[in-house]
Amino acid sequence: MMITRRHDLPFFGDVMNTLFDDNVFEPIKKMAVKRIPSVNITEKEDGFAIEVAAPGMKKEDFRAEVKQDTLNIWSENKENHEEDKGNYAVREFNYTSFKRSFSLPKSVDKTQIEARYTDGILHITIAKKAADDHNQTKKIEIS
Repeated sequence: MMITRRHDLPFFGDVMNTLFDDNVFEPIKKMAVKRIPSVNITEKEDGFAIEVAAPGMKKEDFRAEVKQDTLNIWSENKENHEEDKGNYAVREFNYTSFKRSFSLPKSVDKTQIEARYTDGILHITIAKKAADDHNQTKKIEIS
């Protein structure tokens, strides 16, 4: 009697090779990447503008905060759908979330940040600080 290892069996070996092949998980990786919204950041003379592309969401789905010198934007959305159809029930659960963090430069005024969500885009504006006093010229009266 010959003992064979399970992965040596033709069908089982093919299944195992397929399961552990990186290409099997490629569609899942692509789907996960698509769930992270694209971001545009523009520097203007008076501040910065950040646009987060997140269509299909509501403004209530977003959270944003500044902690130390980091702007954090995140969203969590849970959906439950349940439907009874005679002798069986359909239950679907969907959970999506993302978090993006941005290091803020020293030139921003963390007290002057505004956010609004319109047409599938979260718009965040961050004002720059007024010019530092050490860059200003001040005449000193001599009495």
